[in-house]
Amino acid sequence: MSHRSPSKSAILAEAGVVVAKDPAEVFARCAVVISNVLENVRLIAEAAREAGISSPLLDACHALYRETRALGLGDADMVAMVRRIEQRTATIV
Repeated sequence: MSHRSPSKSAILAEAGVVVAKDPAEVFARCAVVISNVLENVRLIAEAAREAGISSPLLDACHALYRETRALGLGDADMVAMVRRIEQRTATIV
């Protein structure tokens, strides 16, 4: 009688790891929403200021995330940032 080892998928499933086969499903699970990124950027910028470190690029990003959330896109993924940059560009041109 042959003994077969469990598949990697079976081992992962037993460990509680969900294996997604569809790339869109993987992206959806990993999607980062604007509100979460805004909070992280705020915390990093605050720590930089407290340490006396200049962070002009981080400050610009913070402003962009804040504007994007103010447009009601706080629960959207990072594509919302692209849309906001497009809107900013359209008002400049």
